[in-house]
Amino acid sequence: MDIQEAREAFEKRQAILVGVSYAEFKQRTDDFEKALGRRYGKKSINENEWAVWIDAWQAAKAHVPEGFVLVEIKDLRDVISNAGDAMMNEETSSVYDRTGEPSTWFDHYTVAEKRVLKAIKAQEQKG
Repeated sequence: MDIQEAREAFEKRQAILVGVSYAEFKQRTDDFEKALGRRYGKKSINENEWAVWIDAWQAAKAHVPEGFVLVEIKDLRDVISNAGDAMMNEETSSVYDRTGEPSTWFDHYTVAEKRVLKAIKAQEQKG
């Protein structure tokens, strides 16, 4: 979720709390921003709650467990696709085929690729 998506989610929530449609709330805040150069009134409930919302969003975005990195799924798919293309004629070893235990670099790649694709699928099903 980028900052625009976070703002949209926030404003949809605020519209519900105020009792207006999101379209109406958005139009009001767009007009306010055009007129005054800011989206919410100074020290208003919306400004205060947006500050809390964005702090929480940034903290959640920044929290990555030790030993992990954030990677765009598209970039990961591209790497796997390019690596797969480069190894088009490679085959897994007979040891791997019999036991499922990797014994060559391509076997290890095959295991890693399966794990990554499984993780991507799981993430996409969450979203």
